[in-house]
Amino acid sequence: MKKRITVRSILLILLTLPQLAMAISQSFNSKDCPTFDAARFWLQSLMTAECCKKIAGADEQADDVIRDLAYSAGLCHNIGLMVLAHLEPGRTNAILAAHREHTEPGGLSKAFMAEFATDHRDMTSELAKIWSLPAPMAAAYRYRSFADSHDDERLGLIVSAGVMAVENVDADESQRTSLDALAQALRMDVDRLQKMATIGERQIERVESLASNMTA
Repeated sequence: MKKRITVRSILLILLTLPQLAMAISQSFNSKDCPTFDAARFWLQSLMTAECCKKIAGADEQADDVIRDLAYSAGLCHNIGLMVLAHLEPGRTNAILAAHREHTEPGGLSKAFMAEFATDHRDMTSELAKIWSLPAPMAAAYRYRSFADSHDDERLGLIVSAGVMAVENVDADESQRTSLDALAQALRMDVDRLQKMATIGERQIERVESLASNMTA
């Protein structure tokens, strides 16, 4: 019980508040990387957070700690991209611009690895360690960077599924990433999993408003 309360305290105070996004935005200046769209970044992050929360709630193998952290893990899953836009704005801008013109599943990661020998997922994983984020979140981000080295990292599966499902919503059918393997690992119907990335109009308005406030 004490562990759960501690995790929830970290969650509520540090991770789910809009102040977190504002603090991160102030710490990492992406203005010199014009292709990095901060408003879209936070909108996608919030959509992923909502989706991860739904997936965790439906996952019979997720424990209370994973369910408590699912939203925050989704919200912070791509912070490494903002860091790259801050540290290497010129080269990151070129990569993002090229990716916008020629999108392909996994293409952004490949482009970053070719340029920097690291990518946004690795950067997020490193930040989780530096910031001493809850261990399940750090493990989830390691899973996203090195999925082949983990047998069953539950929160990592949830975050990966949430990220892909949200990305599929706006992608052309030919560019959508298959959720079959993740759905199987999570023991969920793939169509049900994809539908978890869809939210109602009222919730969309709330998420868009929150994303706007995060970049104000």
